[in-house]
Amino acid sequence: RARIEDRVTVPRATNTAGAGRTAGVANTAGAGRTGGVANAPGAAHSQFVDIEGAGRPVTIEYKWIARERRNAPLAVFLHEGLGSLSMWRDWPQAVCDPVGMRGLVYSREGYGRSTPRPHLEDWPPSFMHDQAQAALPALLAALDVDPANDPPWLIGHSDGGSIALIHAALFPGSVAG
Repeated sequence: RARIEDRVTVPRATNTAGAGRTAGVANTAGAGRTGGVANAPGAAHSQFVDIEGAGRPVTIEYKWIARERRNAPLAVFLHEGLGSLSMWRDWPQAVCDPVGMRGLVYSREGYGRSTPRPHLEDWPPSFMHDQAQAALPALLAALDVDPANDPPWLIGHSDGGSIALIHAALFPGSVAG
C-alpha cells in the first residue's frame, strides 16, 4: 500500500535538477522564471506518495485541486522538462475552478521535491515512454484514481505533453482527453 503524507511546504530553495530535496541547492534552471519556486503559489501545500518508478521506489510530490469535487472530471497536469509542481504556480487552479474540475499536479522523479535523480545517472531517450507507461499509471493507482471509471484529462506542457500523448496512445481507454 502506498504511503501518503501531508506536509506543509516550508520556504526553501527547490532543486529541479535532481541534486536532492534536502540539499538546499538553488534551482538555477527555473528560479528566474518564477521569482523563486519555493515561494510560488503552487507550492503552498504539497503531499507525497511512494510509488515504484523505473524499477525502484520513489517518492512523488503532488497536490490536489478541489479534490472535494468527487464527481467532477479530473485534470492531471504534467510539467515540462525543467518544471515541477511549484513551477505551475496557480495556473492549474485557474483552469480547474471556472469549469468545475478537480486537478492533480505532481513533480516527476528528479524534479521539484520528488525523489531526486541519482547523481550522474543519465536517462535514456525513452524516459518519457517510461513515465507514460509505468510512472503515471503507478501514481494514479497509488492515489486511488481508477482511469477505467474516472478517466482523467491530461494537460501537459512540452515534455509533459509528450508524456500525455504517449500515455493516451498506450492506454486509449484510460483517458478522457
